Amino acid sequence: MFKLKKIGKSKGSREQPFEVIFFGNNLEHVLYGIENRLSDKEKTKLSTEFAIDVSNGKKDFKSSFSQGEIKTWNIYEESYKEIQNYKGRATNIIALIEEIENGFKPL
Repeated sequence: MFKLKKIGKSKGSREQPFEVIFFGNNLEHVLYGIENRLSDKEKTKLSTEFAIDVSNGKKDFKSSFSQGEIKTWNIYEESYKEIQNYKGRATNIIALIEEIENGFKPL
């Protein structure tokens, strides 16, 4: 399914372009380098703290994912192929942000 470029609700319906954005692992791995299995409560705490920091201007959302030790890609298609086998901290959310900033130009 992730190799499709368009999907429709049912056969013959109007197809819509779509893309899938992956983190190399989990949010806590990408942002904080935490590879341990965390409980749902711990994950919620970290993601809530991150959201609050972004909302309060303590952190910039986009640059949080552009840290030097986090692998990113500029081209979504390239990221999709490479992220599946990448072993370190990686995300292609930057590709999504770039598309949003550029008005979601279809592939």
